[in-house]
Amino acid sequence: MMDLCLVATGGDCGPRGMSSIADVIPISYEEFPIVKGYLKAEFNDRLVRMEHPYEYDKWKRQSKIANNWRMKMLDKGIFQDKYDLRTDWDIAYLDEVKEGCLGNIEKFNIVERGN
Repeated sequence: MMDLCLVATGGDCGPRGMSSIADVIPISYEEFPIVKGYLKAEFNDRLVRMEHPYEYDKWKRQSKIANNWRMKMLDKGIFQDKYDLRTDWDIAYLDEVKEGCLGNIEKFNIVERGN
């Protein structure tokens, strides 16, 4: 099976954030259920905010769900700090990043983390 990763697409760790290089966080298949839950919650949070941009009560519940998933990502060591939390992420195959399928490999920083 191919290894998966999170690729920063915006925010602090994204290519137009604190540097011009996007962070890439390798993830294991054991971590996949948490990452999947996080990505779904984040996407749903954005959808609710776009559908009801001025109605805080409508998106308060989804925002709380998304925040719970953010904390799970920190607790499991997938995210390391507040910068990871303030970043937009997408999922990809790590080999696609390393082989340049997502763009120039020099535009990506593969994050080393201790599991």
